[in-house]
Amino acid sequence: MVEIFVDQISERLIYTLDFVFLERGLTYKLNNDFYSFENSSNLKFNYSERYFENVPHLTPSTLLFDEAIFTYALGKGVFEEEICLTFNRILDPLASIFYILSRMEEYIENRIGR
Repeated sequence: MVEIFVDQISERLIYTLDFVFLERGLTYKLNNDFYSFENSSNLKFNYSERYFENVPHLTPSTLLFDEAIFTYALGKGVFEEEICLTFNRILDPLASIFYILSRMEEYIENRIGR
């Protein structure tokens, strides 16, 4: 099991992580309690702006935590030798997965085009 630290737990985040982990038979646990996460003996991953020593870290964009649909300044970057989307200049592979899975670009294009 991988324990993932986040500042906020959201439906978009759960949807994305279920796709990344559960669809592959892997388990994960979300944790937004700093002290509990620090003392956990599980394999750890940090998806927040906080710092934990010796814990792999990814700084999130706001996409997975926003409660509305916004227009983001999209770009491209490279993460682990793979092309990945950036959202307001933040390289975020998890947000990229959500953006593609949810087909958010089509919704935004239709909303703007009206």
